[in-house]
Amino acid sequence: MKSVFQPAGVRTSQRDCTRVGAICHLAITARARATLLRYDANVALPIDKLKQLVAHDPNDPALYLALGQAYLEAGQFIEAVTSLERAVTLNPKYTAAYWPLGKALEGAGRVDDAMVVYQQGLAVGEQTHDAIPTQKMRARLHRLRKQRPPVSESGSSSHQNQ
Repeated sequence: MKSVFQPAGVRTSQRDCTRVGAICHLAITARARATLLRYDANVALPIDKLKQLVAHDPNDPALYLALGQAYLEAGQFIEAVTSLERAVTLNPKYTAAYWPLGKALEGAGRVDDAMVVYQQGLAVGEQTHDAIPTQKMRARLHRLRKQRPPVSESGSSSHQNQ
């Protein structure tokens, strides 16, 4: 009998897993880990477990994405940026990694860098037709641009009422 938490097509070497959060003692293949993370975004793995998974498979961008998101949720923005940048470096077409990378950069106070990442993510999203992260990045970039006052040529903000 399959666990409610185990998506179809995911094979583990330990059939007695009762919760996905346990991740079956690192026995899930890289592809299955990515599938699990995709199926249930509410599965929060502890940072230390994710670090073990990354150490076990350091070339898996899905693991770096999961680790970066865990750091982001914990408010550890610098660590999140590092992990998410690695995910994007490993797979530059990984549209889903650009959105949390931008959020982590914002959290670290690097709003200009976040805007650049969102623009890069939009370009990738248009190529890959990955609609949801592309929509999120477009909306966030629009909000950030609205929040920033226009800069005059002298470098100071100008407030014009029309």
